[in-house]
Amino acid sequence: MRKEYGGYLPFEGTEGPDYFGSFPQERVLRTNSAKAAIHFALSMMPVRILYIPHYICASVREMMAAYDLEIRPYAINEQLLPAVDSIEADAGILIVNYFGVMEEAAAGAAARFDHVILDQSHAFYAAPIWRKGLFNIYSCRKFFGVPDGGYLIGTDVRKPEPEPEWDTVSGHFSYLTESLEKGTNAAYKEKQESDRYFYGNYKGMSRLSRRMLAATDYERVKGIRCENFRLLHSLLGSRNKYSDVISCDAPPAYLYPFYGSSTLKQRLVAEKIYVPTLWRELITESFRDTREYRLSKNTVFLPVDQRYGAEDMRYLAERVKALSEETE
Repeated sequence: MRKEYGGYLPFEGTEGPDYFGSFPQERVLRTNSAKAAIHFALSMMPVRILYIPHYICASVREMMAAYDLEIRPYAINEQLLPAVDSIEADAGILIVNYFGVMEEAAAGAAARFDHVILDQSHAFYAAPIWRKGLFNIYSCRKFFGVPDGGYLIGTDVRKPEPEPEWDTVSGHFSYLTESLEKGTNAAYKEKQESDRYFYGNYKGMSRLSRRMLAATDYERVKGIRCENFRLLHSLLGSRNKYSDVISCDAPPAYLYPFYGSSTLKQRLVAEKIYVPTLWRELITESFRDTREYRLSKNTVFLPVDQRYGAEDMRYLAERVKALSEETE
């Protein structure tokens, strides 16, 4: 294709390193999503069997059907860790650092197995674990306003030949600009459509996201998330059943998990406090008597991201307390 000259200026951004730019780049694969990172990890793992938790996004379980693997779902215990004592020599296991609040516990669980995918999608700032047989997975869109992005990092990561083509995102990121101008609820349907775009679409990270991430103030984002989490936990921790699994008082987490009720979630949403349900496909009769069912149905995920400050956290805590009392 002949190079173009002149005309209007496109998006600029910065050509430079991102958060993981200081690591050996042959061991960092930039993908368009965390699911794509899992896809490439599976191509590098010498396993025949893969253990995955029930408590995970249905799209991850669905993607596994395309691989020549025996999939064995597992339950989690009270600490949100695998209720699995041992696995076969030719098996791997996917372990999740749920909500980004259990970094040490998830790392400890991963140390028990030879072949591991450690899902850090909820914990962008968790340090990668560098050991043979372990693959670290990260997500960008859960932490930053970018149209795509994931990372696969580890000692055994090798760049595919040929390398995956860059994703092109110009057709499915209008929700970012619309939400900036009109609010997140105004572009919710467009965001859902963008999410669906990534199902089965495993490519490299787009040039747009790479430039946006190179210009991101990572320490600012981390600091705000830590402070917001710390304040919420100081206000709600005494009545939060998740307090025992939170690894420190202020992780730079994806969300603040509060064990409440489905009614509490509905009342918060009615007040325009949008709390997601992870993962609602487990709220079925077949899971009714399980821990996974209760977690999906009753967990309230409060935002702690860089859009907010201390006043917002105090307001969220006040509404959770007030509405919790009304539902009791």
